[in-house]
Amino acid sequence: MACPDCAGWSFFLRRNGKCGRCFGSGTNVDLSSLEPKCENCKGTGICPTCNGFGLLVGSSYDAWLQRQKGRADDIDECDSRVC
Repeated sequence: MACPDCAGWSFFLRRNGKCGRCFGSGTNVDLSSLEPKCENCKGTGICPTCNGFGLLVGSSYDAWLQRQKGRADDIDECDSRVC
């Protein structure tokens, strides 16, 4: 599976491996933050989800799936509390 957190489009089911938040620059693009490095990749410019491979395989896919399930649980809780 192509990594959903990488920057750029998938090419033959693979993405470019660059951080999707800073687009591989390593700098923080959030203007309201005082932190100079990207908070997602810690300034490396490499996607932390797939470690720069552009693909989710094995343990990286399992970790991504768990994060998605956690997000869905948060949404369900919010709906039941009428956020």
